[in-house]
Amino acid sequence: MNPKSVLIQDSKRGGSAAPPGTGAFRMPPAHLEGPTMLLLLLAVTLAHSSWATALTTEMPTTMTEGALVTIPPPPLEVTVEFLQGNPVILAGCALSIKCSVLNRESLSFSWYYKSQTSNVTRKIGSNYLFTKFNITVEDSGQYTCMVTDGYRKGDSSVEVTVLERLLSLWVVPSPKSGVVFEGHGLLTLTCFAKSAPPNTSWIWYRMEEGKASRTAVGFQQVLTLSRAAESGDYKCHANSNRMGKQIQYSLSRSVYIISLPVGLPVGIAALVLALLCLLLLFAFPLLAVFFWRKQRKPENAALKHLSNVSSAKGPGVEMQGGSQPIDDDVYMNYDSSSSAYTDLNKDGMTDNAYDCLS
Repeated sequence: MNPKSVLIQDSKRGGSAAPPGTGAFRMPPAHLEGPTMLLLLLAVTLAHSSWATALTTEMPTTMTEGALVTIPPPPLEVTVEFLQGNPVILAGCALSIKCSVLNRESLSFSWYYKSQTSNVTRKIGSNYLFTKFNITVEDSGQYTCMVTDGYRKGDSSVEVTVLERLLSLWVVPSPKSGVVFEGHGLLTLTCFAKSAPPNTSWIWYRMEEGKASRTAVGFQQVLTLSRAAESGDYKCHANSNRMGKQIQYSLSRSVYIISLPVGLPVGIAALVLALLCLLLLFAFPLLAVFFWRKQRKPENAALKHLSNVSSAKGPGVEMQGGSQPIDDDVYMNYDSSSSAYTDLNKDGMTDNAYDCLS
């Protein structure tokens, strides 16, 4: 039985019947007296007592004149506790939060996460236990557990802040070769970290050659070197005091700053000039031969063509006196049928019109 409300009328208003299905009780009319009145009051009292007991176990109520007002049920008492991690935790750790309600069964759980940066809320679980491994800085925010038993609800929240962890140092020189000439530029070493919390302290150490000792030479993330005496092996050291002592070291990096003797730049310039002159000395004859061959190429082609034409021997002609031309003579073959160009017998020359080809 779960009535929503009960209307109680004053006895002075008479004993009209209660609307059916409302579960309300009306006081008896005032004209009833004697044993009948007593019996009726006793029955009403007993019935109302049992009904009110059942009602209060389901829903709290309060009495006002002429009405029974419904009071909303109190929320469930929900508690959350950390099984792994803390409200402030380092990145890379595991976070585990348990949600519980005392003396209740058949509960429904829901976990919600609200980001610290975007204020966006999203559902992240539906169990009484929420666990996340390898937590990151982006997981910082409010974690809320909501519980319901189908009738009442309750929730509890906890704020979690994830801090960056100091991880993995390495050194990068500039220039990348790690070699410069003294007086012709600076050499810088930069210490990088995969992740580093704010206010991280940096220390540069120079390793002593042939010794296990080291010397602190800088206290910034970037170290600048300029003298030849500063050549050597360097290591970067970083530490942070957030969430305990965090310390990281880089591998050593060798750098070299080369000292130039006085007057050496002038000597280098002279050497470069001498090499340039030597190169031109060898290049000029090669260029001359190249251009000469380029100019001779058409002439060689014409000579080759003429050689091909002159190498073809004609049939020869019979000369006067029965003599024959020798094999070394050169003949000209001509396709024209004109006798002026086909009769080339030198014995028949007149007026120097023909000549011998040799």
